[in-house]
Amino acid sequence: MTRPKDVRVSAWDEVRRLIDGDLAGIVDRVKALDDTGRREVARELPGHIAVAREKAQRAWADREAERERVRGTRQRELLWLRDAGQISHDQWEDAWFRTWNHQDDRRNRPAVSNWREPMRVAGAGVIGGAAAVVTWINRGEFDSWEFDGDQVAGDIGPLLDVISARPAAWQADLAIRLALRLRPRRRPDPRDRNLSLALALLRRTGATPPEHDPLVVGWVSGEARIGELRSDPLLGHLLPRIFEAEGVGRTLRDEGNGTHQHMWRALAAALPSLLPAPPARNSRPTTAHTDLVALAVRLARRSEARGEIPGLAAFAAANGSSRILGHARALHEQLSSG
Repeated sequence: MTRPKDVRVSAWDEVRRLIDGDLAGIVDRVKALDDTGRREVARELPGHIAVAREKAQRAWADREAERERVRGTRQRELLWLRDAGQISHDQWEDAWFRTWNHQDDRRNRPAVSNWREPMRVAGAGVIGGAAAVVTWINRGEFDSWEFDGDQVAGDIGPLLDVISARPAAWQADLAIRLALRLRPRRRPDPRDRNLSLALALLRRTGATPPEHDPLVVGWVSGEARIGELRSDPLLGHLLPRIFEAEGVGRTLRDEGNGTHQHMWRALAAALPSLLPAPPARNSRPTTAHTDLVALAVRLARRSEARGEIPGLAAFAAANGSSRILGHARALHEQLSSG
């Protein structure tokens, strides 16, 4: 008997097998692909969206049908027990209600959306152009939603992992394109994957952030990493833009989201290098300096901040009655009180 020839498993066969929920496997396999394998997978991915979605919907429908069958069996049993006098009406009513009570739905529901993130991540790792990757990861088919209609926030770690295997210049291009994809919002959405991913890639690649107001607003509204602001490579690029970027003022006035605390830490980290030297007679600090210190006063008060900022005490002690000196003295007073 002749031995059957070995059947070659293609790159796409391996990736397709992992799409049904093995996100870690997708990351490892995609990063290991050569150029030929990446092109093969990139070619097949778009056509697999409908296949993966149908498979997941079929699993959901099968689960719902089985649950309905079990419920119907139990309800018929309860009716028989009630009619036979073996349980009271109250017992029947309570048990009947419990047949509809599925508190474990979130934990035990079938993996209806488990294919979405592996597909998104696979595309980010294999699609050739950065512009095409931005379009791919923002496809509406990949969004997951809670039962209450809120969009589910996704972990950007797997995306960053596969993107890190791409050329450095490509990553920088992707970072800028993601930043420019941001759109103005009345309130920035912390679940905005483009914002988190763009800022992470801008920090990682060292690419200069584009002059785009929604990027500044997003950074101001919480993406500025509180514990690392002094070393945040975006601080020098984005902090000076908060005076011009449309939407920052509204974000800073919103005391309900903790933004003032984020920005106070940002300004406290930046003030030592941004404060001018104690002004000599007839000197005129720039409007930006004055606005910066005035903003710091407001944020420090809202945050009930205390402590010292290098150079502030000397600046506040200078002679004069300019607006910037008045703000500096108010800030020094706030930080020194209590």
